[in-house]
Amino acid sequence: MADALGSQTNQTLLELNKRGLELLGSGNYNESLGYFDGALAISQDNAQVLDNKGFALYALGNFSGALYYYDRALAIEPNFTGALNDKEAALLRLGNQLLKSASYSDAIVYYDKVLAINASNSHALNNKGFALYSLGNYSGSLPYYDRALAIDPNYTNALVDKGVALGQLGNYSEALSILDKALVLDPRDSGALNSKGMALESLGRYNEAITFFDKALALEPNNPTTLSNKGFTLYEDGKNDDALTYLDKSLAIAPNYTTALTNKGVVLQAIGKNNEAITYFDMVLALNPKDVDSLNGKGVALSNLGNYYEALKYIDKALAINPDFTLALKNKQAILDLLK
Repeated sequence: MADALGSQTNQTLLELNKRGLELLGSGNYNESLGYFDGALAISQDNAQVLDNKGFALYALGNFSGALYYYDRALAIEPNFTGALNDKEAALLRLGNQLLKSASYSDAIVYYDKVLAINASNSHALNNKGFALYSLGNYSGSLPYYDRALAIDPNYTNALVDKGVALGQLGNYSEALSILDKALVLDPRDSGALNSKGMALESLGRYNEAITFFDKALALEPNNPTTLSNKGFTLYEDGKNDDALTYLDKSLAIAPNYTTALTNKGVVLQAIGKNNEAITYFDMVLALNPKDVDSLNGKGVALSNLGNYYEALKYIDKALAINPDFTLALKNKQAILDLLK
């Protein structure tokens, strides 16, 4: 009798799990959970059912909940490959959520957990590189982009991200080479087009840079970053009115975009509208008091207005944050010369 009851119970568990899987396969994720819960009420230590419930939660976007069930399955069967692969995917998605919310250090914790499971996960490698880049560790990001590209040489995101990091490090020629590889793979990659424009701008090749910004804007006309980059390049090419037009377009889309606000302040300062420029620098500093470009820019605008001692306070604030800020060092020396 006991054997018969046990066999019947096991059959019920298998039927509940099977029905849950059918619903899972047809996209009825919420409904499938009820069947997996029914199976777990019969046997709470069934690793397969635990993994299936985790997958249903994953499909619903509940990655933390999914991770809990994958861990329970692995505690019972440590060599359960399916649960381990599912856990890897959930950890990656949790890391990506943190990356998107600019919680870069927390995202790295999750990417490291992914890489502990699978050191060849190219997405975790690239995204860890991007998190490091976003924290200002440009050199530290490069080995992760390289590891991702060693696994997948045609990984365009990694190529673009590496190109941007090289540009930040001043390796513009190498950056252009990497970005050209990305554009061969996908000529319509707006990120690569914009990044190539930035590298060309840094090399003083303004007309070429604007060509690439225009290509990017043809694909994404309302991208505030590209609009701002084109505006700043036009300013560097001496076309201040056109520069303001593009910076205003950028700010109409993203009013708190600090780079565009700083760039507009720089252009206003260049055409002698120093008080207006200070307004824009102050808008940036209200959002980010440690923005060295706006601290330096406000210092220059105050100097232009004859407020030399006040100007030095802001430039010194910029240098306290970044002692190697070459432009601020030059501006400070110029103001000190005026005070002699």
